[in-house]
Amino acid sequence: MRNLLQTLLIVFALALSVLVAFQWHRESGLRQQVQALTDELQKQRRAAVTLSNAVAQANAELVHLNGLKSEFNDVVKSNWEEIARLKTGQANPEQADGYKKALDTANARIAAQNDELRKLAADHNEVVLRFNKMADEYNELVKKWNEQREQAGKASSPPASQ
Repeated sequence: MRNLLQTLLIVFALALSVLVAFQWHRESGLRQQVQALTDELQKQRRAAVTLSNAVAQANAELVHLNGLKSEFNDVVKSNWEEIARLKTGQANPEQADGYKKALDTANARIAAQNDELRKLAADHNEVVLRFNKMADEYNELVKKWNEQREQAGKASSPPASQ
């Protein structure tokens, strides 16, 4: 009977050792997954900051270009007023030609600026779309990370006593 108990004790000790080794191996794998998710999360955060800065820069440029547009519109308005005055014969023809050239130049600049504003708005929209996509990916990654942490917590917690 004594040999049977010793053998049984040895078997239980070996079984517990195997169980501990298995749990250690599983925990090691879970820790590696958590670290990989943490690294990915940091990468996504850096990308979010970069895109946020790009959006802010694009917005600042858009405000600057809108200011230039309003300045050019004011110049065009004054040019139209001057043309109307010139048509009434209040200035000499050479001066009228100079004003017409200046008006054509201003109109060409406004057209170029409008094209640039359209391009900048398109770029801005693209950056915003990329930022929104990246934010969605970031949120999904955080959700997955939280789920894995929750699963890891459930797996490592001891079962409830009955």
